[in-house]
Amino acid sequence: MERRMANALDRYGPEGDAIAHCKGSMVDNKANARLIAAAPELLERLRELIKSADELATCGPRDEQRWIDQVLEDCELAQAAIAKAEGEKA
Repeated sequence: MERRMANALDRYGPEGDAIAHCKGSMVDNKANARLIAAAPELLERLRELIKSADELATCGPRDEQRWIDQVLEDCELAQAAIAKAEGEKA
């Protein structure tokens, strides 16, 4: 949720908690607020991707396809989080 004030933009999370207060041009404010709001999800997705890639690197041949599938799924989730941070609909 967003709330605009003169030369400022406030961004709130799903539970109504303040995430960001940006001052300056509205174009920059919106981009900064989106990135700040998306940061926790981006971090979570990157951690999941790294964990899956580590598992793939150390798994045996029997588990390889399962971990490849998991890495691909994690990549899709990371791409969706990036699109959200860039203001695109995932």
